[in-house]
Amino acid sequence: HTHLNDEFNNTALNPINNHNHDQDDSTNGYGAAITYLGTISQNVIIDDGTGQTTLTLDTGNTTAANGPLFILIHNEGAATVSGDSLGVIQAKGYDTAVQLGGEIEFLAGDTWGNSSTDAPTDIVFNLAPNASETLAEVMRIESTADVGIGETDPEELLHITDGTALTTLLIESESTTAASGARLQLRHDEGDTDSGDVVGIISAVGFDTALTEGATITFVADAEWGNSGTDAPTNIVFKVAPDGSQTLAEVMRIESTADVGIGETDPEELLHVTDGTAQ
Repeated sequence: HTHLNDEFNNTALNPINNHNHDQDDSTNGYGAAITYLGTISQNVIIDDGTGQTTLTLDTGNTTAANGPLFILIHNEGAATVSGDSLGVIQAKGYDTAVQLGGEIEFLAGDTWGNSSTDAPTDIVFNLAPNASETLAEVMRIESTADVGIGETDPEELLHITDGTALTTLLIESESTTAASGARLQLRHDEGDTDSGDVVGIISAVGFDTALTEGATITFVADAEWGNSGTDAPTNIVFKVAPDGSQTLAEVMRIESTADVGIGETDPEELLHVTDGTAQ
């Protein structure tokens, strides 16, 4: 276990001080050699050949905001532009040689501004799949807060892609309570839900020459919702695009009264079927 703090001539993790030494911290109960190397171009190597090697950053500062800080700096002396690597955390193992199994890389998401107030950064997670030594991106968090899983250019807050197989989103509950199954929740929290407000939409989109929406299931407020939390009338509207068209048309709805309309947007009975163009 290696413990780094500022007790050794105030030089912990500070290569700017330009000196080399090993410090045995066995008196503090850690007992591993710490190597400081003197210039920014060199590496800091921590090795415990007898067991698990642990790097601990410890601060005794009593100020709440002044916890331990680990910094990766890429100071190339020029403006940071989109795609520049700011730093990488790598995980390596050994088979017949030391091999890279995974990494977390910090990339400039766009050109940085000159005022130090504009520093867009993406975080990219790369892993080696089974039977391969080649890292592949599995997830990224963009500076826009969009997250891509299997998607290198996410277009929404969560963008999931599997380019080689069926993409499945699995939501699983292991609760032993009978009523506590898995739940997918669509929430529109605008502060006041009125008649006609869209509460949530499930959309099916495909691709021909461009991405096109082919069907939707929309949850719509049937009337103004009450303030007590006990009044939330909602309709469910089903729309599809017919053959030869990209325009969605309503084909069925279930109203909050339990009336169902097929081809009828305002059902008057439990089942109301209408075909406006044919018998």
